[in-house]
This record gives sequence, C-alpha cells and structure tokens, in this order.
Amino acid sequence: MKPSFTLLTALLFAPLASLHAASKPNVLFIAVDDLRPDLGCYGNKVAKSPHERIVATIGTSAALREGRFKIHRTAPTKPWQLYDLATDPAETTNLAAERPADIERLSAAFAKWESEVKQDASEPAPRPTKATTTKAKP
Repeated sequence: MKPSFTLLTALLFAPLASLHAASKPNVLFIAVDDLRPDLGCYGNKVAKSPHERIVATIGTSAALREGRFKIHRTAPTKPWQLYDLATDPAETTNLAAERPADIERLSAAFAKWESEVKQDASEPAPRPTKATTTKAKP
C-alpha cells in the first residue's frame, strides 16, 4: 500500500511543482575553483593558441610574446627587454644581454608586424588644437 500512496502523492503534487518552478528564473550558476593556466605557453600540450605571436602597444610602450619569450620596451628609443615567462613569469630577470639572438629575432618580428599594421591602417584624425576648441566671445 505504501508504494501506491507514494505514486498517488507524486501524481497529485507534480502539477504544483511545475507551477512553482515556472515562477523562478531559469538560471544556471556554475562556480569554479582553482582555475589553472591551461595554456600552451605554460606547458600544456593540448591547449595550443592559434596565434603565433601576441603583440601589444599602448602609448609609446610595446611588447611582443612568442612562445615562452616576451620582449618589452617603454619607448621606441629605449632598448628591448627580454623575459622567459616559463621560468620567470613575474618578469624579474631581463635576459637581453644574455640572449641577443632572441632579441634580434623578436624585434624583427615586431618591426614586421608594425609595418603591416601601418599598411592596413589609415592615419589617425588630427587632434584639435586649442585655437579650434576655444569659442570666441562676442
């Protein structure tokens, strides 16, 4: 008799449960803990980037990363700094003096990227001068 009571209860309350569920938003929350850097540059053999290099510029600073190596400079007139991100992810040891061939190879890659970007991009609009932004008083 107990199984039939359970079945009867389930049949009676099933419509009520669906009404209650319909009033709640349809949200799925996934909490993730301990994210790991599963990237090829950190040694993962499966996660490979489709990009050969990553290049960034902001203001006069520029950086290029290829594999485990990254070059960085704060201005075009400053020398490149070289870091091995696999052994020094905090970029504390500049290897430029010890690895001039890597500096040469990566700086050539940066120069090639820069020339390609300049070919594809239009010139920026001229900045307004103080004379054009100041309104004349009547």
